[in-house]
Amino acid sequence: MRIFTFTLFLFINLSLFGQSRIVGQINDVKDSTLLYLQENIGGKYQTIDSCLLDTEGKYEFGGQFATGYYSLMLEPDNWVQFIISSNEDFIQIDFSSTQLRSHLEVVKSNINIELWNFIRFRNLVKSKISENSIDKSYAAKANQDLTHFENIEDSLNLGYHQFLLETYREKPNSFFAKTIISDIEIEEKEAFFKYTFFEDAELIRSGVLTHQVMKYLQFHTDYTEQGFNSSVDEILEQASVNQEVYEFILNYLLELFNEVGPDVVLDYLVEHYVIGDACSDMTYSDALKAKLNAYKNLQIGNKVANVSMFNHEGIMMNLYDLCSFSKLNILFFGSSECHFCQEAIPQLKALLQEESNKELQIIYISLDTETQAWLSPIPKDTQQWVYLSELKGWDSKSAEIYQVHKTPSFYLLNSNSNILSKPRSMDELQKDIEFLNQYGK
Repeated sequence: MRIFTFTLFLFINLSLFGQSRIVGQINDVKDSTLLYLQENIGGKYQTIDSCLLDTEGKYEFGGQFATGYYSLMLEPDNWVQFIISSNEDFIQIDFSSTQLRSHLEVVKSNINIELWNFIRFRNLVKSKISENSIDKSYAAKANQDLTHFENIEDSLNLGYHQFLLETYREKPNSFFAKTIISDIEIEEKEAFFKYTFFEDAELIRSGVLTHQVMKYLQFHTDYTEQGFNSSVDEILEQASVNQEVYEFILNYLLELFNEVGPDVVLDYLVEHYVIGDACSDMTYSDALKAKLNAYKNLQIGNKVANVSMFNHEGIMMNLYDLCSFSKLNILFFGSSECHFCQEAIPQLKALLQEESNKELQIIYISLDTETQAWLSPIPKDTQQWVYLSELKGWDSKSAEIYQVHKTPSFYLLNSNSNILSKPRSMDELQKDIEFLNQYGK
């Protein structure tokens, strides 16, 4: 695959920029009031410019802008969104009060007149749905028939969806139409991205792509490791139609799973979509960059970082010395509370008894916090086990260094502490050992 770097500001191709002038007036402003211009990247607004309102409350911004959603902001909770389009070089938006959203008039800009007509229509529909929901709740408490209220809700939703479809069909190439059409609820998993236009890099400057990805993860994902992996595969396959969009979505997923987990999905993304032969010019956030550097250091063929910790006899041991005693070493991360780890132990013990594995050693690093829990499940009748632990659980430094996010986790190392393989299960571990015994270590 590819190694990417991440910043949300570098995605849009220069061909998508156009010269625009944004002017207007805000009534009743105080002296020395700043107005901020913000751009929407993936659903989040970020300040790109500011100006001091003059004594009449007039403002002006100008320059090269990419098509997308932007906002004018007086304060964090007092802002208004609008669209800058490469098709319009002049936009005028006036405000009769400093409460921007409720006192806006688009004086010049067809696309923003259309946008704000839509916003007011959508707010009206949502208001009616909310009122109907309240009436429905009262009726339910009174044990009344709810069919009438359900029909009203269905009718409102149907009318709203028909409006979205008609708007899109009239202007299928319109940035505005492509953003609002994603509001249509599609319950079928296979058709979920029908109105998500991954091929259009302009949508990066809106909340559409990230919103749709999040909804897919929430409503169409089996919340298991394999379920998440399948979902990110599907999402990235959809996004692959446009390189800019693909990189944007990949890095959104990397940041998402790095921030909120599960970490095993971040592992999967890094191993399958990030670590590779090529590079792009993107830059990652500092937190993600540190983690990706750790992953890069753990690729097959690299020498792992040395760690030192106490064994079960209270003797400080270091990994490099331990590995040097055997041609093949299984670095095994587990804990007494891990059911799968306990199932793996007799299988590992059986591996040691095979004639071909006389030079095999198991270095068990326990993520337990208590000595008794750490030592009790480990077989004591072999010299080929080494028992190590920091007794710090998931806060162990070794778990961070080796990016261990689930147990059991395995690394196969040679006598020089180089990584030979990173098996994801006992089955893969056994196959890798058989291969190494046959073709050499």
